Order: sequence, then C-alpha cells, then structure tokens
Amino acid sequence: MLLTLTGGAGAGKTTLSGALVAAAAEGPVRVLHGDDYWYAEPGRGVWAPDGTGTPRLDVGDPRSIDDERLDADLGAALAAAPVVIVEGLFARRVASPRSRPRLDVFVDVAADLRLARKIERKCVAGDFPLAVLLRNYVEHRRDAHERHIEPLRTDCGLTVDGTLAPEVLARRIWTAAGAGTIARRDGAGPQGAAMTKDMAERNLRVVFLGDSFTQGVGDPEFRGWVGRVAADCWADLAPGPAGLTVFNLGVRRDTSADVRARCWGETAVRALPAADNRLVLSVGSNDATEEDGRPRVAPDACPENVAALLDGALERGLAPFVVGPPPVVDAGAPHLGRLLGLAEGIAGVCARRGVPFADVTGELAEDRTWVAEALAGDGAHPGAGGYRRLADLVLRGGFREWSTERGPGRRGR
Repeated sequence: MLLTLTGGAGAGKTTLSGALVAAAAEGPVRVLHGDDYWYAEPGRGVWAPDGTGTPRLDVGDPRSIDDERLDADLGAALAAAPVVIVEGLFARRVASPRSRPRLDVFVDVAADLRLARKIERKCVAGDFPLAVLLRNYVEHRRDAHERHIEPLRTDCGLTVDGTLAPEVLARRIWTAAGAGTIARRDGAGPQGAAMTKDMAERNLRVVFLGDSFTQGVGDPEFRGWVGRVAADCWADLAPGPAGLTVFNLGVRRDTSADVRARCWGETAVRALPAADNRLVLSVGSNDATEEDGRPRVAPDACPENVAALLDGALERGLAPFVVGPPPVVDAGAPHLGRLLGLAEGIAGVCARRGVPFADVTGELAEDRTWVAEALAGDGAHPGAGGYRRLADLVLRGGFREWSTERGPGRRGR
C-alpha cells in the first residue's frame, strides 16, 4: 500500500508519518521524506538569488524535487515493504504501480498556524532570522502554496485536520484505509470492483487529439504517453462495445488550428449516443514553431482554438481533458518561452470552463530523461523513458480521477 501525506510547510506531516508508523497494524512501514529529495546544486531545480546574491533553491516549486530519484526509491520501497508512506509538500504527485492500493491524504492547517509553527521551529528553537523568514513568506512562499500545494487538496481522497493530535489522526487514517476509502488500481476491493463494473457498463470511448507527441513518435515501444496513460487507468476494462475504446488521433505537425479543423469530423464517427464519450486534447507545440520568421499560429489564436474545441466538446456531450504542450528541446529557449506563454493561456481557458488541465511544459523542459532522449533522437521526440515521464505528469494532473467520473452529457446550445 502507498500512503501519501501532502500539505503546506508546518502542517505536521513528518510528525504524522511517525504516528502512522507507530499505529500501523502491519509492517514494516517505510517512510520517504520529500525534504530528502531536493536538488542540491544549481542547474537542477529552480534557483533564485537571495538578498545577498547567493543562489537558493526554491523549495516552494515542485520542479525543485528530484522526481527521478524519488520514483526510484519509491519503487524499491514498495518492492521491499507492504506499506510505504511518502510525506512532503508535493507527495500527492508521486506515481505508483497499478497493483498497489493507495490513499492520498491532505493535512489541512490554517496558514497563520503553519506560519507560527515555522517561526517556533526555525527562529525560536533555531537561529534562523525572523525578518528573513517573514519576508520569504510574504513575497514568495504564501503564493507558492496557493499555486502548487493547495490545488492538490482536491486530488486527495481524504483531508484531515492537522491541528488534532497525531495519534488521533493516525487512527483515523488507518481506519479510512481499512474501510475501503482507497481504490485499488487493479480494481480489487469493493470500491475498485464497483468502479470497474460501472466503467464497463457505460461503454467508454476516448478520443485523443493532438500532434506527434500525442501520436508517440520516437517511442521504440510504440505506446507514447497515450498508451501508457490508458494502460495505467483502464487495463482492467475489456476493449470493444462492452468496455473501452481508445482512439489515438495524433497527427504529426498539426497545430491547434489543424486540430480544430478536423476535430468534429473525427469525433462524430467515433462517438456513440449511449456511450460515455470523451475528448483528450494536447496542442501548442507546433503553434509555437517559427516558420518564415513568425510562429505558425499567432499566440492569441492558440487559446482561442482550444476554447472553441472545449466549448464544442461540452455542447456535444464529450467530457474534455487538456494536456499542456510538450517542449521541443532542439527549438531552444525562444520556442520554450513562447510555449510557456501558450500553456498559461490554455490553462486559463480550461480554468474558466472547469476543465481539468495537466501542466507539463515546464517540468518536461527540465527533465533529464526527456531532454537526453530527445537530443539522442530527432531533437524533439523522446523515447520510452521520456514518454513515461510525460504520462506520469498527466496522471498527476488529475487524469486518473477524471477517467473514473461520468461524462457531462450533452449540453444545450
């Protein structure tokens, strides 16, 4: 079993993990602490100069976590112990094998109390300058919490009051886990079995629209991120009319305008009136590519195309999910700058419509596996490892939860 504890700095996650170990009914229990996985040297993670000009790691940004090392240690821990706890600011983001049950817990403590705890621990008990801590909090950490940590609350299966005694919380969490609050990824257990049965009965048909990254160009295993995400989420569903059908309609060099032009013709022949029809969209990488000295699609037009696609999907009863545009490594910093701007615009379009959005651009641009595999190939497309990293980011971005919810049905014009 995997148990994650997510919450802001000062929420008491480390203390709670100790209480969970002490109260565990089975063991051994392994604990991985997120603070052990920060990058140690500039060049990896997000760094910024402090007041003296000394580079400091931005520990409020998830890109400062060494995900590769954490994933490797998590895999080894799950192979060696029946229960593994991961605690940290961004613990909910870790990926885990389908065969393990999982419970994600958000430890909720009000901002003022978390700040007071930090002051007591670092300034009263320690010698950290109070003025520096308060300035960091006001100028950066407060906003970073709202941007990166608070959204993970809705992705967790259980939220607990971090002001309660750790022993009380530990009993509550283990009780929730034992009562079936978690859903096994292999469909075992009452909730997992019910979920699988429900999904099978509703005839799930999922269209993936996008470019060559959606198609999975460069993957020697011919699965790409689409195949990996589908396998992680729906491996227990039988293909065909009684279960699941996945359509990968990625087309090389397609821009958002190209996808918009072909979308409804493509989806109309694949959707069924009584089915749970879905649309997964990922565009933008080709929009930001320059031809004849300018981007192939104007920066303002890309979010407009995505908005039109999402509105059309909702009107047609297609439940949409959007994946941010992956970076093109050999296109350099100017392309990445344009792409990050498009990703921000697309995220805003999704937020205004309540459509889930997996933000992948920035993290992939700094991911060692993605970059190395792309440079070893055609400069743009990664291999199997890079697509695995992209699939994990999509799953962490809420895809798994979206995949188990029922579609919205047709919306009137």
